[in-house]
Amino acid sequence: MKPSLENLKKRLLKEKRQSERLNSAIKIFYSLPPSSEWIGPILLIDISGGGLKFKSDKKIKRDTEINLKILLTNDSQPIITKGKITWYRESSLGNKKLNYVLGVEFYKMNRDDRVKFVTYICDNILNKYLSNKNKLKIS
Repeated sequence: MKPSLENLKKRLLKEKRQSERLNSAIKIFYSLPPSSEWIGPILLIDISGGGLKFKSDKKIKRDTEINLKILLTNDSQPIITKGKITWYRESSLGNKKLNYVLGVEFYKMNRDDRVKFVTYICDNILNKYLSNKNKLKIS
């Protein structure tokens, strides 16, 4: 299949999620209300325009509100947002330690942080699929 914008669209639309997921070296801190104590830093598994996925030693039930501090790799000012746990599953690491993988959906982010966040996500999605000369990397 020859690389083209149409092929890129088809590839992205194959994914059933609403937005592309990125594997990036983004770290977060989180807190569970009413506590204001931040837990972290935690390296994300992946992130998208609508949410993120990370591992935790704690099982956090579905629909639990969570406060997030997102540290983008190119910015010293964190993004502060609210989200809710949409799913969790057990995940064993090695033979001894049991962890949980948690899915979080964003639901409250101020406008300036949202613009910064969406720009970061879009730039990284484009970098994933385009070369330095703006040619598609898809085969």
